[in-house]
Amino acid sequence: MRKEAMPTTSADPLEFLEDGTDPRTVAWTGEQNARTRAALDAVPGRDALRARLSVLLGGGTIGCPESAGGRAFYVARRPGRQQAALFVREGDADRMLFDPLTLDPSGLTAIDWFYPSPNGALVVFGLSTNGDERSTLYLLDVMRGQTFGETIPDTRHCAVAWLPDEHAFYYTRFPSGSDYDQRIYLHTLGTPYSNDLLVFGEGREKEEYMAPRLSSNGRWLLVSVFRGWISNDVYLADLHGVDSYFVTVIESPDALYDAVAGDDRLFVRTNEGAPNFRVFEADPLEPRRSSWNELVAERRDAKIEAFALARGVLVFEYLRNVLSEIWWRPFDGELRRFEHPSLGPGVAAL
Repeated sequence: MRKEAMPTTSADPLEFLEDGTDPRTVAWTGEQNARTRAALDAVPGRDALRARLSVLLGGGTIGCPESAGGRAFYVARRPGRQQAALFVREGDADRMLFDPLTLDPSGLTAIDWFYPSPNGALVVFGLSTNGDERSTLYLLDVMRGQTFGETIPDTRHCAVAWLPDEHAFYYTRFPSGSDYDQRIYLHTLGTPYSNDLLVFGEGREKEEYMAPRLSSNGRWLLVSVFRGWISNDVYLADLHGVDSYFVTVIESPDALYDAVAGDDRLFVRTNEGAPNFRVFEADPLEPRRSSWNELVAERRDAKIEAFALARGVLVFEYLRNVLSEIWWRPFDGELRRFEHPSLGPGVAAL
């Protein structure tokens, strides 16, 4: 019996769906939507459910504020608005700084992220359209409430670290049109982004994500390089040194390291050997893992969700029994639980 050769290729009858502008794709999508609409509209009680959800979803949202220069910056979507706007609070007064609807009345442009400068005079923020998250970076003057200067494209998932004098900032950027090979650059205000100095990332794995952090005195530049959500490396540069090269703080495929640089100390929150996390400190002049000292031990009954430096103390958010607790510790003191006079112990306005 003669065997027929199997065809090596076959035509895909739905290949046209890969092109959203193809008339066949447009027609196919319309037919699918009509079929779905007919099925959903026949469900009893749907009108009441739609009305209730409209009330709940129309209440608006507000993001976590960022404090800088005595001002609080935040994004909020007011009731009835399609997109969140950027606001600043000065004293008891709130003021809208930027509303993406003024730029795009269709409601398809959104604020992805924002970073105020140390003195709160400027804000950089990212805008994207149609939900693509391919942000373009904008600069905004807080007093005037207006954007100004140059824009920087390809700043998807951008991380920014301002210099203390606010004349420049470190930031992350992708090659044009790519979601890989992220790099860290230094941008000086008033100059074309094409002239920005490449600071870190050359030769790294293309899937890695990076984040710069700067100490408040502008001396120590930390760079964290993430591989997904389970591990990262940390590098440190002394910008006041003769040669501002990066030294390795930690490289690990198995743990997370959340590093923050104070003016003269390095602090690291990690789940290395501690699923609920612990915190180490180190001398930034000797930052390698072998020189770390444990500052806050792991607790078995609570996880350190986050920590931050604030006016000479370390502030910790612990998660215990699905509730957040706030603890704080002077750099050279004891760990204490935050006591709020009206909310009770350990409960803060998170």
